Amino acid sequence: MNFFQKNWKTIVVGLWIVFSALYIANSMWNNFQVNVMQNSYVAWQNDTIGQIITKASDKACQPFNIYNQAGKVDLINVACLQKAPQANGTEQATPKK
Repeated sequence: MNFFQKNWKTIVVGLWIVFSALYIANSMWNNFQVNVMQNSYVAWQNDTIGQIITKASDKACQPFNIYNQAGKVDLINVACLQKAPQANGTEQATPKK
């Protein structure tokens, strides 16, 4: 009992250091996990946008669709729409003011 009365401060400081180290390690692990998820999301976004750009810049000028749970849309490159009247030999009517 005499040993614990003299060294209780040392035991408390030691436990405080151990719990502090565990808390810091847990915090660093959580930050690592969040960063990995954010980087994965950004990489997914860049890949998806790259695929859309590749499909839109196709020389065939064919419309393509994209969709999710909320809905579906058809897309085509605006440059293809601007070239279309010239290819047919017809011009679009411009509205008069």
